[in-house]
Amino acid sequence: MLARTRQIAWALVLAALSTLGACRTSPSATESLAESASVERGRTLVSDNGCGACHAIGGVPHANGMIGPPLNGLGVRSYIAGVLPNTPENLAAWVRSPQSFKPGSGMPNLSLSKSEAADVAAFLYTRY
Repeated sequence: MLARTRQIAWALVLAALSTLGACRTSPSATESLAESASVERGRTLVSDNGCGACHAIGGVPHANGMIGPPLNGLGVRSYIAGVLPNTPENLAAWVRSPQSFKPGSGMPNLSLSKSEAADVAAFLYTRY
């Protein structure tokens, strides 16, 4: 029940971002995030990229790392890595290239595509 509520909340956030996108210089980036994000693909990417080696992540087997912060509850936090306001768009950008936002961060650039980063963000927003 709670997982379904989080998915609905994610959909509402993405819908709001799509609406706000009309005021931005690059609405297509937000629209593509809303259209293509997949929680299940995100779960697979998080597992396949070894995110659990550094982070504790509910719903991902063996994801009990203690180097980075736990990723449960990420959707209710105010900032990503203390530098970016926590939005789905910013989370996708952070996951894709954290070093461009916080040089020297322990989080490596994962070289994910935009759609892969959107999938990871969609999955991480379902962790409560």
